[in-house]
Amino acid sequence: MRQRSNMSSLGPVCSAGTGHRGRDAAVIGMACRFPEADDPAAFWRNLAAGINSVTEVPPDRWDVGRWYSPDISAPNRSTSRWGAFLRGFDRFDNGFFNISPREARNMDPQQRLLLEETWHCIEDAGVSVETLARARTSVYVGAMAMDHYASVHAPGAETESHACAGAYACMMANRVSYHLGVSGESVTLDTACSSSLVALHQARRALLLGEADYCLVAGVSLDFSPWKYVSFGKSRMLSPTGQCRTFDKDADGYVPGEGVGVILLQRLEDAERDGGVIHGVIRGSAVNHVGRATSLTAPRVGAQRDVILAACRDADVDPATLTYVEAHGTGTSLGDPVEIAALTEAFRTSTDQRGFCAIGSVKTNIGHLEAAAGIAGLIKTLLMMRHERIPPTLNLRTLNPLIDFERSPFVPAREARPWVRPAGVPLRAGVSSFGFGGVNSHVVVEEYRGGCDGTAPVAGGGAPLAFVLSARTEPGLRALKARWVERVRSPDFDGAALREACLALQETGRSFKRRFGAVVRTPAELEAALTREEAPTPALPVGLPALFFGDFPENGPAAARELDAHDPLFAAAFERLAAPLVERTGHGSAAALLAAEAGLPRELRPALALCVQCALAESLERGGLAFGVRGGNTAATLVTSGALSFDDALRALLPGGDGARVRLRRPRVPCVHPVTGEVLEPWEADVALLGGLISGFQVDGDGVRRAAAEARLLFGTQHTFSRHLEEWRQPLAAVGRTLESLLDGTPPGEERLTALILAVSRLRLERKWSLGAPRLPGDARLEELALLVADELLLPDEVVRWMCAPDEEAAAAIAGALAGRLNRGSKSGACSGARGPGAALSGPEGELAASELLGMALGREAVSYT
Repeated sequence: MRQRSNMSSLGPVCSAGTGHRGRDAAVIGMACRFPEADDPAAFWRNLAAGINSVTEVPPDRWDVGRWYSPDISAPNRSTSRWGAFLRGFDRFDNGFFNISPREARNMDPQQRLLLEETWHCIEDAGVSVETLARARTSVYVGAMAMDHYASVHAPGAETESHACAGAYACMMANRVSYHLGVSGESVTLDTACSSSLVALHQARRALLLGEADYCLVAGVSLDFSPWKYVSFGKSRMLSPTGQCRTFDKDADGYVPGEGVGVILLQRLEDAERDGGVIHGVIRGSAVNHVGRATSLTAPRVGAQRDVILAACRDADVDPATLTYVEAHGTGTSLGDPVEIAALTEAFRTSTDQRGFCAIGSVKTNIGHLEAAAGIAGLIKTLLMMRHERIPPTLNLRTLNPLIDFERSPFVPAREARPWVRPAGVPLRAGVSSFGFGGVNSHVVVEEYRGGCDGTAPVAGGGAPLAFVLSARTEPGLRALKARWVERVRSPDFDGAALREACLALQETGRSFKRRFGAVVRTPAELEAALTREEAPTPALPVGLPALFFGDFPENGPAAARELDAHDPLFAAAFERLAAPLVERTGHGSAAALLAAEAGLPRELRPALALCVQCALAESLERGGLAFGVRGGNTAATLVTSGALSFDDALRALLPGGDGARVRLRRPRVPCVHPVTGEVLEPWEADVALLGGLISGFQVDGDGVRRAAAEARLLFGTQHTFSRHLEEWRQPLAAVGRTLESLLDGTPPGEERLTALILAVSRLRLERKWSLGAPRLPGDARLEELALLVADELLLPDEVVRWMCAPDEEAAAAIAGALAGRLNRGSKSGACSGARGPGAALSGPEGELAASELLGMALGREAVSYT
């Protein structure tokens, strides 16, 4: 037996991984779309069944007959006509992402795939987009394909304004960050075939350095141009026989594959604290470069060995504790022997044991995904850990004689078999990815065993769960339900998976017009609910249901404890709303506050009642329920309708607020006043007030002329400002005016019209670019009127017609149109009635004494309304 080398260079070895948790990153979400697999469940089924997804190049990519030749010397021809391709890669739900059809057409399809699978990854994680946006969330994408860029700037191709944003590689990550509203690092990396694992390395480092709280990591690859096939074919990188034969004597090159994989990372201790699902743990990672080798694209044993050892050192694990390696394994006659030699040298620093570590490569199933190859291998490994099974490596008949497996630690995974844990060690694997430009990467990944004691979290014990779906259209909802039926029927969809899915959909699901919901306890119940034939819903002439708040009962806190324990939407809302109470009482959390309710001072009970009722209303609405009028003799009626702010109500209800008076305003939705019984409606337009506003605002003539001079400087050069000014050209023409006449020395008597046009245009410019509040050449009533137009509550043609040719009938029609728009709600929430005497919106406001509100909070009749 050879003497083991001194492991001090690797740092202290921890065979079970304890004591390293502060440097671990948890994979809390994952999604993928690979050839013949639209999600991880389908991907695993294909892996377990040994499905080979390689086909001939489909006709929607390019004309194979035009570009293929078995003769490597044939000009502009490729020796390969095979690959593993995605179905429907050109389909994209642009409406879901609020992207116009024109912009979507100009987007690299890789960007579109990333958006879709990132959303699926976030759903899988059960983390809301709002949470990611509030936290420090970074995005790292590995990508190298340039096919779209080549197509949009090809000779004769029409170039549109969206072409640049749709083509440049930086937009892979940047568009994801933009859509989610996250402001951490946003980087697209291209290190060729190692890109996605290098992205993972950068992301993990950002987490450990405290530069990010969440990291989205992705890799994507698409082929729809024969250019790469021709070049790589002539470089003898592609297989002329059309298969990745990893470790086989007939290995003759790789077959390109397509796909996208996305994972969401969080520091392990944070993920454990949040209590979500953990798919696996990234223990260590490393990146290096080959340096000077035989050629620019040639691998080198020493460099690959060093990156593997560096990843193990970073993970603080002995290489001998790895029981599986997902090899880069491209299926080249020299690349595979170099990789096994490097792995063997790395393992030999700590063990002479032979044949204990399985090794395989996903490339035999789905081809070489190039920039996405590493993330594909990682997702495969995470699925293997979930199922505790090693799938077969395909196309392996006769081992490559240049690979000495007999004297190595490795056994090729030729057949499916269980993945067995060594004594005291969790399932642990290495994943390799090497770029043809010389950048090497290796990751050490480990199964999650539920904390330092190795216990797993307990799944729900048959409690009823709310399963909710929504879509924009009925066909979209039917398709969504069909996908869930397929997922529910998979063997790995058990009770724990059901609970995870329900919680994730409640937390991250967007509420669209078409909805489906069911309360279920088991996967079988969910399948029955999803497949049940439903009678068409008649179009009944009824409005939304009312939300009625009754008296807060004696057992209200006990009921709230049950909700807090079982309803994550209620728990999140109550935690936020009850924060002032938690701070005031010294309890560590809202849950602790409810648990200690019996000892809570009675004077705090009204505030607790308000928090519970408002949290319940919020959780119902976030769960997909919509309500019309609010009713009931409680303060929550006013708060949830928008007639009273929660902060004002809580401040008045807390001890010491008895002398305070809270101001009521018009609600966002109708509500029944708890004292008077009056139905308070959203704001309505008042013809007299609106007319007084339009005819009564005052301007400073010199200020208008200065503003017009500034506008002339911007007009025609600043695109956004010019576009907003141009919106007034046609309305002005209808009353015999021109835009130029107003800007070029405003005619006498037209100063007020000029001031309004400039005020609206400047407000809209400021809203888009956040330049700071503009100086408006008039009084507060001008600002109020400009806000109405900027919010599109008044339209330019309406206000111009009213100002230039007042007509009583037209004025009434304009006021009526404004009322309709107000009831639908403005974009910015301006004109809420709190802007002072210039408001063009009618309806009584009032005040309540805190003593009256106190009675309402407990469900008692209040005294009066002032």
